[in-house]
Amino acid sequence: MKAEYKPGSFAIEASFVVPMALFAVLLVIDIGLYQYDRAVCTYACYIGSRTVAAAGGREAQAVIEEQKKQLQEQLVCAEDVELRETQDGERYTVTVSARMEIPFFGKKLSIHEEQWHYRLDHRDYILRYAAVIRRLVGNNLE
Repeated sequence: MKAEYKPGSFAIEASFVVPMALFAVLLVIDIGLYQYDRAVCTYACYIGSRTVAAAGGREAQAVIEEQKKQLQEQLVCAEDVELRETQDGERYTVTVSARMEIPFFGKKLSIHEEQWHYRLDHRDYILRYAAVIRRLVGNNLE
């Protein structure tokens, strides 16, 4: 027995399926944009904390302002970006906060990243790398 389709039945079925498929595609795009912005914030936080720690806090505010400017250029959807630096002895912490609005739900997701580094002394890095090179090349290094 053959199924009989009435005229317009395909249009009725498509009116249910197409919006759901479109919603799923847009949801995947929004999740991708959120993850991208979150990765950019994490990287900016990492670079900011290393740079502030390397500067030893002398130029912390200038470093933070430069990182904030670069961060705002790289973000796609996030807004209300806040980048701050705190110092606790030899430990420098950089915190990035941002908010991203989800278009369909009217809600905002928060992005909050925090990275810290101890004060970096370039002399320690040079000595550490010299030790590695000595091990690789031998003790013939002067």
